Amino acid sequence: MKKKYKINLHILETCNFKCRQCFSKFGTEKLLPVKDWEKIVDNCIAGADVAEFNIAGGEPMLYPGLMELVQYIRDKGVKVSLITNGSMMDEEWIKNYAVMYETIGFSVDSINDETNRKIGRCDRNGKTIPAGRIVELCGLIRKYAPGCRIKINTVVSALNKDEVMSDFIDEIAADRWKILRMKPFQYGNFSNLDIQVSNEEFERFVERNREKNKEKMEKQEEKEAGKEVRAGAEAGMETARRKIVVEPDMKASYVLIDSNGCLLDNAVDEMTPVAVCDCLREDFADGLRRLTLDRERYEARYSDSLS
Repeated sequence: MKKKYKINLHILETCNFKCRQCFSKFGTEKLLPVKDWEKIVDNCIAGADVAEFNIAGGEPMLYPGLMELVQYIRDKGVKVSLITNGSMMDEEWIKNYAVMYETIGFSVDSINDETNRKIGRCDRNGKTIPAGRIVELCGLIRKYAPGCRIKINTVVSALNKDEVMSDFIDEIAADRWKILRMKPFQYGNFSNLDIQVSNEEFERFVERNREKNKEKMEKQEEKEAGKEVRAGAEAGMETARRKIVVEPDMKASYVLIDSNGCLLDNAVDEMTPVAVCDCLREDFADGLRRLTLDRERYEARYSDSLS
């Protein structure tokens, strides 16, 4: 059986926030035009059994051709998901476009405004996205696109390692909560080495939130167990059990194309990934063969997308 892939497209590095935890630093401010990304999509589909493209950034909603690219991928019969900070999303956008996505994921590292400012999860004027706004956006997605899954990504650093977010996750009723240990990196003058967390600190964050959320999750899962479809999912999508996914590191477990259009390999040094394929000019299948990929970890991470 041909192996399936979920491919992360980091369509731009530009973002309206300056989060110190963010690893999407590819050394470019340029934007590839939509037609180039369409060529990359075609190259990927020709070279692999692509189950889903995950569109990320930077902040992907800043990309002027986002919905044109999403429609192009959907027309190829491939699912699309989105990772966003939510700052540019409103009811009108959700009403018109959320239904086009398999999953919409929000990056939420803290529910405390001051902590978010320290992280850099704010605009140049220090304006953050309150936790209540994310709750509101998720409610609108449930209303207008009930078949769309909701995911929360949380990156743990020294700035938020003592936080308890389980009540927030429960309020959203997220289908998936991904907890990642911050990737340490240093690009030129940009460094986050001073806010690293130890293995023990990361594990304490996970266990603290897991225990707080465990009882509520069990009750919710029992409630959902008797349902064949998620509430409101008239399209017939199978119920997705909410779960916590823990990622202490990212080595050899992502298929990631950066904003230059290059397939990156981070197996040797997570701080400085190496380009193994220019997906605009080289054959993606050849690049995939050169990519170091821990298939077991990869499939565990994307079990819901690769099935």
